[in-house]
Amino acid sequence: MGEGKGISIDDLYSAVAQAETGEGKDLSDDSRFIRTKAATNSSAYGPVQITRNFANLFQLLHNEGVIPEDLKDYYHRFVDQGTRFLNSSGDDPNYGLGGKGDLSKEKSDYASLAKAMMGRVYQNSKGDLNEFIRRWRGESEENDPRYYRIIRKHLGRKPQTKGE
Repeated sequence: MGEGKGISIDDLYSAVAQAETGEGKDLSDDSRFIRTKAATNSSAYGPVQITRNFANLFQLLHNEGVIPEDLKDYYHRFVDQGTRFLNSSGDDPNYGLGGKGDLSKEKSDYASLAKAMMGRVYQNSKGDLNEFIRRWRGESEENDPRYYRIIRKHLGRKPQTKGE
């Protein structure tokens, strides 16, 4: 079982942002609030690169108040923006790869939504950091060791060794 007990959601958010959108930048840096530059078929957006489909699936599976009432409007606009990302050409200045979309000024709502989602994923992972990362990233450590390494580094956790 991987380390993870006692990690705050704020710390998880910060560590995942470092793995997703670069180390060393402030969490509210404008360069973090963009659509991914990596894949034309992805709606990944923001510091922790939440996709439209992940947000939709999350809401369907956890429709018991995980998304706070005061964030529901933002959540729906986030999903709508994801659809615009997916329907745009890759070079569209606002919705294409690296585009800012419509929500880049709503940094606090993005962070609150992401943390609400992360809190549930972490809870469902029973506080196991490796399981949280696998569920959040959708990849095993074997397939994406860099991602796991960066998160552990920012949480002050030791690297995993085979068999742990």
